[in-house]
Amino acid sequence: MNRCMKEFCRMTLSKKLIENGKYCLEILHDHGFEAFFVGGCVRDQLIGRDIKDIDIATNALPHEVKALFAITVDIGIEHGTVLVLVNDIPIEITTYRQEEEYLLHRRPASVHFVQNLSFDLMRRDFTMNAIAMSKNGDLIDPYKGEEDIKDLLIRAVGNPFERFSEDALRMLRGIRFTSTLGFELEETTMSAIRSNRCLLQHISVERITKELSSFFMGSYVKHGWKFLKESKIAECFPIPLDVIPPIIEQLSFASSIEGWSYLYQEHNEAGNVPIKFKFSKQEAKEYRILSTLLSVRKERVFRELDVFNQQLSHILFAERFATTHDEISWTERKRDIEEMYHHLPIKQSSELAVNGSDLLLWSERKPGPWMKNALRMLEEKVVSGVIENTKQAIKDEFLHEGTD
Repeated sequence: MNRCMKEFCRMTLSKKLIENGKYCLEILHDHGFEAFFVGGCVRDQLIGRDIKDIDIATNALPHEVKALFAITVDIGIEHGTVLVLVNDIPIEITTYRQEEEYLLHRRPASVHFVQNLSFDLMRRDFTMNAIAMSKNGDLIDPYKGEEDIKDLLIRAVGNPFERFSEDALRMLRGIRFTSTLGFELEETTMSAIRSNRCLLQHISVERITKELSSFFMGSYVKHGWKFLKESKIAECFPIPLDVIPPIIEQLSFASSIEGWSYLYQEHNEAGNVPIKFKFSKQEAKEYRILSTLLSVRKERVFRELDVFNQQLSHILFAERFATTHDEISWTERKRDIEEMYHHLPIKQSSELAVNGSDLLLWSERKPGPWMKNALRMLEEKVVSGVIENTKQAIKDEFLHEGTD
């Protein structure tokens, strides 16, 4: 799918989300209830970003919401949230609520449904997320979140020390927003994160991993890196980090695992990252490949065999991040690696001019593990330029080396 088509699809989805959200507001209004857009969808609308999902707050109780819509799912009904499907698009509708006394710095001990929107907005994390919007676009903004959005500021609602003590994950969300939105952390909010950072130890590893993975993929990760460093929150990660790798000119990641690999590349527990942060098998595999390549590149330059054996994107990642102090510019080094790849005699094993049948014919031996080893040896000699990728040249080398 080309770039224009992707952009069109995003715009179309945002429009559909808004239209279906307005339909839900109208249904609730028609039955005598208040209802507003809230949270991230309002924030993103004000910023001018694509809206990815719709959240609605209402004074209707969960059972009243369920009675108004044909297809609903109880995704968090004990906390007042009902998922409504409208034209196959999910809309989350949550009853206004207050939260009493948080347990273990993460979850409220109890939730009370209320009839006043102001109580609902009071419990939210940041001012930019504590704005409600009517169907007509009118804002209810008691904490001046729109001003903070215009000033590119992430500011906690009310007392930030209390907000982060209630729910420690909010601190990591704030750091994540610096990367995904490019905003600054307001000074008092930043100070509260530094002071409360080790409350993060009460948060599940899965939630920490999810937030950090989103942080790495932010469009403004280079900007966010400064706040990750200055907040010192990494000191309280499941694998504590006292020293954060430097901000470099080309700081951006093609995958979240690249971010994890760069963050922990110098740590003596780097090998335990997939276990401690509960990566999937595929994530763990990619992490180990990238970590190994970083180590290799710090010891020596990449060779043709390295470029042949690994994905080009992985090689380029290691070239970029393992040589941050190299006097040669990244542009030049990237060009050199790409030229090396372009000039490889073969780029995959299937391009080798011979196969197992040829080896059997030449050796008159029975099939066995020796074939794989012999093909691998011949493949490496072709890639390294020792022999040409022709059947005759490979045959001569094979017979000369023997079949052991």
